[in-house]
Order: sequence, then C-alpha cells, then structure tokens
Amino acid sequence: MDDWTYHSPAFDVPDTQSPLLFEDGRVMEARRTRAQQAEAARVAELEQTQAVDVVGNHAEADVPLPFATPPGVALSF
Repeated sequence: MDDWTYHSPAFDVPDTQSPLLFEDGRVMEARRTRAQQAEAARVAELEQTQAVDVVGNHAEADVPLPFATPPGVALSF
C-alpha cells in the first residue's frame, strides 16, 4: 500500500468524525430560534413605542432646505 491509501491511526475515519457546525442541524436550528426570539423582542419593543406628533402646525415643521419651496410656489412632481 502507498501513503495515500494507508490508514494512519492519527486521523479519524470520516464516519467517526464529529460533524462540523454548519453540518449540524441542531446547532443551525438553535441559532435560528435565538435569532427569531431576538427579532420578536425587537418587534414587540417597536410596537410598544408610540409616535408623538410634536409639530402642531405642519407648516412650522423643519424641512431641509433642498426640499423646501418658497411660499406661494406650487409643488410640482
């Protein structure tokens, strides 16, 4: 036998090797579950926040200058 086919006891046979992380379905499912739980927590937090309308008159709202139009000018789209 040559060196390429001779079984060396220093190496495991592929059937006895432990699966890699990306091959282990349990690890992938656990990561997916943790990600879904974290996303659900973020969504719940966003749903609980309430948008507060601070501007009473929308004409007084701060509009960036590139988008502002002088009074009396019709908006064109």
